[in-house]
Amino acid sequence: MSDSEMKVVEEEKDEPMDAPEGEQTEAQTGETGSSDSDSMDESDEEDDDDGEALLIKQYVEQLAKIDEDKFNYDNYVQLLEIAHKMTDLDKIRQSAEIFAEAYPLSPEIWLRWLKIEVAIGNSPDELRQVDRLFRRALGDYYSVEVAQEYANLAAKADAELADTIWDALIPAYGLHVTKGRTIFEAYREDHLAKNGDGPEQLNRLARIYEQELKIPLRNMEDSHIEYKLLCEKHKAVLVDLNPEKFERRYRQAKDLLQKMMPYENRLAALEPHCHQERADLYREYIRECRSQLEDDDLQVLYERSCTDCCLDPTVWTDYLKYLDKYPPDPDESEGSPVFAQSVLDVVNRALRNCPWSAELYVEKMRICEREKRGKADILKIMEEVATVEFQAPEPAVKVWLEYLTYLRRHADFENEKEREILRSNFELAWNQLGRTWGELADPECKILQFWGRLEYGALKDPLKGRDLWQSVMDSSDNSTRVGLWIEYAELEATRGLDAVRKLYRKAIGSIALNDPETLAAA
Repeated sequence: MSDSEMKVVEEEKDEPMDAPEGEQTEAQTGETGSSDSDSMDESDEEDDDDGEALLIKQYVEQLAKIDEDKFNYDNYVQLLEIAHKMTDLDKIRQSAEIFAEAYPLSPEIWLRWLKIEVAIGNSPDELRQVDRLFRRALGDYYSVEVAQEYANLAAKADAELADTIWDALIPAYGLHVTKGRTIFEAYREDHLAKNGDGPEQLNRLARIYEQELKIPLRNMEDSHIEYKLLCEKHKAVLVDLNPEKFERRYRQAKDLLQKMMPYENRLAALEPHCHQERADLYREYIRECRSQLEDDDLQVLYERSCTDCCLDPTVWTDYLKYLDKYPPDPDESEGSPVFAQSVLDVVNRALRNCPWSAELYVEKMRICEREKRGKADILKIMEEVATVEFQAPEPAVKVWLEYLTYLRRHADFENEKEREILRSNFELAWNQLGRTWGELADPECKILQFWGRLEYGALKDPLKGRDLWQSVMDSSDNSTRVGLWIEYAELEATRGLDAVRKLYRKAIGSIALNDPETLAAA
């Protein structure tokens, strides 16, 4: 749709109603009215031009703000809002794509854009382009609202595209306890609209009901009544019915629904700002129902928790641990954006939502290592971390320690070049943290401790290890920590008893030791 077409759509809403028959407007009664109307039209056009020019100016200014601060979420929201006010589809698309490069788009943002695309899409090529947008939207977040709009696209599409859409929606969104039934309803309506009600189509309709009624869904008794009526009305043409098996599965689903609905009601009752309560409630929900739910049902609950608590890294971490233990089989659900994702796909989504989370970067490194990816992939993760502005040094230290631990695991200590590469990374970590955080960087000197242990051991340079550990003990209040002195002494034992005795004398002379009795007994 062109810009002018979009404006016509908007302007039609504001057109005045025709005057009732027998009445005449001022414009119909004389030249004076016509002249006044012309003047008003010209004034309105000037106002429209001024308003459009102002919006264009605001749009350009907002783009400049984004260039200055690419991590300010509100700047992207404002850009998109201005684009919608302009009723310029190209600008809406452009601003949404700029937004999507930096952050995942929320379901609400996607819906506002997608509803326009669904409304104007008509040709098969246009509908397929919109289909690709929907798949991107469902790849950002699990959202039944987006899925319902996707179902509207299926109703406009040809049979081939519609089947592809339903293959994506039914396996994942048909499992939503409180809203899944609406997806099945739309599926049945589309099936009948496209295929009619011949014997083959009625049998297919019965299978759809049977698929739905073995899932615990709110108001499933209504679908049960519809199914029974269908079977009674068309019993002459329906085949392969197994009432006993069907009723058993239906009762099992209803019993499970009774256990799940209290959690659904509690989730629905929470205020939007109750983020921690919502995350904790999802954990309780999953824990209490886990033993009775299928893997797909559990994964949908995890997806819902990540949508509703998307800025909580611990919720994403819970999901990743579940997927690590019960990895999905993409070959079984190629059409579903939910079940076709890999664990790496999910951790990338997590980091798009929580780029400040050290735990998620650590998890990503471990996933890549488990998948036997090369050092270049792990290095790329560290390059991502380098762009993050952590609010404190501890997350940066945590990520560096994980990376250095990875390098140690994969180093050939008999190879001098690899030993030097490992040393240079320790030095890089320490210097980079120091430049960023100064004296606040790693006050416990965890990186120097790690490096020092390796020098005493696998790197085979105990003198270098001693220097590093002396730096540890001279830093912050480490000289008061008896545990560090004892570990330092155990490492020094590789250099002989004289070195140990000398170090213990130095340790005992330290001021304000936190546990002098333990040191004396060591």
